[in-house]
Amino acid sequence: MSEMQITEEKQLDAVALHQIFTKAWKGFAPISWNLAIFEGSPENGLYSWCPDCVVASSHIAKFESLQKSSKSKKARLYKFHVGSRNEWKSKENPFRKEFPHLPDLPTAILFYGSIDVVRIIAPREPDLEMMISRIRTFEEQIEKGEWHPPMRK
Repeated sequence: MSEMQITEEKQLDAVALHQIFTKAWKGFAPISWNLAIFEGSPENGLYSWCPDCVVASSHIAKFESLQKSSKSKKARLYKFHVGSRNEWKSKENPFRKEFPHLPDLPTAILFYGSIDVVRIIAPREPDLEMMISRIRTFEEQIEKGEWHPPMRK
């Protein structure tokens, strides 16, 4: 797994943050594995306003550390912020209203290319490890012709 890609957004609103996500998502190579983690934006440059995101952050950091030391690099890890608490609560938040249609935070999504294949809300380290282990199963299914994922055009 490569170094976590963190969106660089100090003062960006939810719309601009969604544009950052969309650009990254559209840039995922068709045959690639990408693990995206969505969380509430930090308040005052410190911690996320989302208490579940704060709890998950230590699990994500530990997972990232273990993946850096692993010889089997399976997925690229991304972290996306979704805006302030007020923006998240709005029905107009693009992360809720448009793809990826997030119902809750934090959410981890495993993508095969641009295809959303596994989602977990409030991920912990074992959940993230399970998502990465599913890659092998998906690859075996593709190899055996048991799964024919649609490819983005």
